[in-house]
Amino acid sequence: MSKAARTGLLSDLEDTSLLIPGIGRDIVSDITTHVIRGALIGYTQAACDFYGIPMVSQHSGPVWNPNSLEWQEDFIELPRAGGDGEEDKLLLVPKSIVRHDLIFNKDKYYNGYLAPLLEQEEIQAKTQLVKILKNGSPRVSRIELRAKYGTDKLAIIEHTAKFPHALPTYRRSTSRLSCPPMSHGEVSLLTDTPEVDYLELMDQIEAVSPGNAGASMYHRAVESLLTALLYPFCANMKIEAEIHEGRKRIDILYDNVAGLGFFDWVARHHGSAVLPVECKNYSQEPGNEELDQISGRFSRERGWVGLITCRSFQDKARFLERCRDTAKDGRGFVVALDDLDFRALAEEAQERRNTGMRNQGEFPLLRKRFSELIN
Repeated sequence: MSKAARTGLLSDLEDTSLLIPGIGRDIVSDITTHVIRGALIGYTQAACDFYGIPMVSQHSGPVWNPNSLEWQEDFIELPRAGGDGEEDKLLLVPKSIVRHDLIFNKDKYYNGYLAPLLEQEEIQAKTQLVKILKNGSPRVSRIELRAKYGTDKLAIIEHTAKFPHALPTYRRSTSRLSCPPMSHGEVSLLTDTPEVDYLELMDQIEAVSPGNAGASMYHRAVESLLTALLYPFCANMKIEAEIHEGRKRIDILYDNVAGLGFFDWVARHHGSAVLPVECKNYSQEPGNEELDQISGRFSRERGWVGLITCRSFQDKARFLERCRDTAKDGRGFVVALDDLDFRALAEEAQERRNTGMRNQGEFPLLRKRFSELIN
């Protein structure tokens, strides 16, 4: 294969570890960290501010500036693991982007897309690798096929050049669902920490007394439960997120990163790039003003779906009708949740915690409440 052909082939790869010799997940991880270091620094600083983790001034390391297209360095505030050495500098990573392995996998590509094509060639040529089974069908031993053609990256590059449709087919078949985020249970096992207890988080909400005095505590308690409930479908939580250059704030804001389930469906059909949440710790139910407030957080860029939370409703059916009026007027889709709804969501999550990501992403209560807005 010519150098030009190899260059064209490799430039199409989303994951260079698939074909480039010597490039594995450790090197890809290092490269990725360097490229997104600026974003990780911002995430780390926001997390430290939110959780009260102390930071000290230290060297940032090389940070890629996508505007000037150059590497930059500076002294910034970051946490440390305990020592004073460069190796003790900490960068936090959102668990929604952490994976056990790379999405593109050399062995899966070979076994699922290249080996069948090589086997077919052997069968058509009636080579010595072909064995005839009792039922008369031909078969090629994968062990002998590997020995003849090789399976290292250089061999895979040659096979890919021979079957140019194999790589695009593999890439089209691979998505975020092929390598989903780690579950709460996997994170707990990996970090030796207790698993999320949704019912305990719900208890923390109910422990807060309604009223202005408990507004901040309620805000934090709702965030803790929602962040656990919505992971990994909505992630990158921000508290008091500013919009309109700081002239407005959203109590809690999530990025909608779902690839399946209810939030994926909402994003595709009704527009939901982010999920704004307004928290009302009122002793009485929210009114039209509060409903208008969250609908004012919707936009073409952010999307048209949000949550409003409160402790209880004097007339729940009437408030849900108000939410439906807002949707019918084209001002967005507001899903209202009170303590009873949160309790139901927490119990539902506790029951589904070990049932698989697809099942966990359905959120039957949210889907039912949303259906009431559009039907």
